[in-house]
Formats: sequence, structure tokens, C-alpha cells
Amino acid sequence: MKVLAAYKPSQLGDAVLAAAQAEARARDADLLIARHVKAEQSSVSGPLALMDPSSEHAAIGGGGSSEIDKLRQDLDALASQIRSDGVRCEAVLLVGGENHADAVLDLARNAHAELIVVGIQKRSRVGKVVLRSEAQRILLEAECPVLAVKAEG
Repeated sequence: MKVLAAYKPSQLGDAVLAAAQAEARARDADLLIARHVKAEQSSVSGPLALMDPSSEHAAIGGGGSSEIDKLRQDLDALASQIRSDGVRCEAVLLVGGENHADAVLDLARNAHAELIVVGIQKRSRVGKVVLRSEAQRILLEAECPVLAVKAEG
């Protein structure tokens, strides 16, 4: 069983990780941290790289650039810190594509996630109508339950 945390470094991302870590403990599940970054060349790095059928160039070490390598190292350090807290944890850096929701939904499907944890932000009524959020797409289109969390404050 896996709990997938859709992570982006921020106060909201910290809330997502805390909730995902608690859920992984409660379910005795593995925690999978996924971070999506946009890039021209699509690739997936991490332990589940080979599970992404849409990726033409899956690479364990990152997307090749020093910026991607730095992001990968930061994500690996975060996973290591969570493992030191007693939670089985892996990290996946999803590089490429414009759509965060599609990347997270594809990974959740391929990894057989039991739960997806996403962060949500307050939006105005106009913002909700005009700009459909990525978190909303994940909530509506996921094949498994989704836990939506807000940042404290």
C-alpha cells in the first residue's frame, strides 16, 4: 500500500507532508513523495521511474541538468529524513509536461496508490470559475481517495 504526497516546497507542502506521513503511519503504508517540475524533456526519476509508460527517457539520476540534479538531491534528503522518523518513504521527481495534475494522477495509477494527499489554497469565486486548480482536478479525477489539506495560518 502507498500514500502519495503531491509535494512542492512551501508552507502548504509541509502541511501535505505532515498529513501524508500521519496517514502512512496509520495505514502501515509506504509514503511516496512526488514533486512535479516543468521542463522541455519529459522524464521521471526515482524508484518508480520504470512505471511511467509515458516517459521516453526515464533516468534514475535526474533529468541531466544540474538544476534537476539539485531538485532530486533535495527530494532524496527529504525522503531520508522521513525514513529516519520511522516511515517507509521514497521520492519521485516528475520532470516534464505542463500539467501537474496529470503527472500526479498517472503516478498514483501506476504506483497503485491507496491515497493521494494534496494541498489546497483558498480562492475567490471568480478564481474558482476562471482558473480550475490542479488540486481540484486531482480531487475529481483520482481513482483512489484524496485527502486535501490546507496550510496553517
